[in-house]
Amino acid sequence: EVKTTKLNKDTPIFFSQNEFEFSKEKKEKYHLYRLFNFDKNPKMFSLNGDFDSFCRKETIAYKG
Repeated sequence: EVKTTKLNKDTPIFFSQNEFEFSKEKKEKYHLYRLFNFDKNPKMFSLNGDFDSFCRKETIAYKG
């Protein structure tokens, strides 16, 4: 999975429920590639595992 932002590396990213579930199902093979400062001085790092292992989640959308 690749997530990109023009802002710094600490800027929150958005991911879907499907992305979250897939990361849990395939955590041994799942990699998140994080591109940041994309418009000025692009940099990248990668993380391996599921979203729970490398970030905090916050619910921001509901369906009714």
